[in-house]
Amino acid sequence: MDNYNPVNLITYLRQSICQRLAQSARRAFSLKSLFTFFLCSFVTVLTIESTFAAITTDSGSRHDSVDQHYPDHAITLVSPYGKGGAADIAARVLASVAPQYIGQPVLVENRLGAGGIAGSNSVYTDKGQGYELLLARFGTMNGGAAVRSDIPYDFKRFTMLGLLEVNPWVCVTSSKSQIYSIKDLMTEVKQNPKEISYSMTGFGDLHHLIPMFLLDRMGIEDPTQVKPKFYPSGKKNFNAGATGEVTFVCGNLSAANSFIRNKTVRPLLINTPQRHSQLPNVPTVAELGHPELENIAAWSGVFAAPNMSEQAKKKWAKALQEVKVDPAWNKLVTAVGSIPSVLTPEQTREFVLNQYQEITELVNRLDLKASSN
Repeated sequence: MDNYNPVNLITYLRQSICQRLAQSARRAFSLKSLFTFFLCSFVTVLTIESTFAAITTDSGSRHDSVDQHYPDHAITLVSPYGKGGAADIAARVLASVAPQYIGQPVLVENRLGAGGIAGSNSVYTDKGQGYELLLARFGTMNGGAAVRSDIPYDFKRFTMLGLLEVNPWVCVTSSKSQIYSIKDLMTEVKQNPKEISYSMTGFGDLHHLIPMFLLDRMGIEDPTQVKPKFYPSGKKNFNAGATGEVTFVCGNLSAANSFIRNKTVRPLLINTPQRHSQLPNVPTVAELGHPELENIAAWSGVFAAPNMSEQAKKKWAKALQEVKVDPAWNKLVTAVGSIPSVLTPEQTREFVLNQYQEITELVNRLDLKASSN
């Protein structure tokens, strides 16, 4: 018997029995034997149909069961930057509380490369079963897309499960430098623009865009004369500022906090609407006459591959809403200087796309896209 399956097996058995009844009917014809033969054939058809329906239903039930039991093992949360930076901190804070809401361990894995693009792309190309998620960041999503032409994925196609937090940013210089204010920094830039440097991780990330926007707003004719130096994480960016390897650094307060507390860097400004409780003596961008810079804020979110199942989406959307009101998570996020800002999947997509439009306008005006080539 070829192509074994339950339907074929039942058909084979029924047909064998019916054939024997037919042979018997031919040898000793009677109405009774003929009726039995036709009845046997009719029952065979009904059996095949009912068996097929049962198999189809069972297959669907097994599929639904697998989906309903998501997740049934540990989940990897990919942080596309190095340890100690804002992305790494956000990922580990989420991983510390999410298991009680999602039902499985959440393991953070740092996948570095190409300024955060490599780790992001590894999740984008995942099979979408929901066991590899991305700690999405401004620089690997809308910020990077506005500047870079070599990103291998379309950030708009990611499954956006939710925004987690918004990160205020600061600009700092070494505490050993003679720069004590933004005014001092601008004076240095105007006098020797090619001697001034800043640190960044990749084109389109916050460490790249904020210095460009800031210098432009402060009246520097060609901000691109100030040269970047590359480092693998936010922590190393700020370390370069602390040691004087670069003139200044602009980046997330969460990554700068330890350097500020240790007094190895000197904060010059912050982009919060009001002065930050942790930095009461540091002026805001609005105080310096540039409130529009408040809108260029970094953020963290949880994204997944484009083809993530609906059941997995719902599980994470629900879990993140529970994280939103978790006292421990809120305390940890606030402690590192970030602002808890959990949004629904729909709200997250709207936020990210609106910010992308604003960034693109600024990037095009400064012709920053060309600098990534």
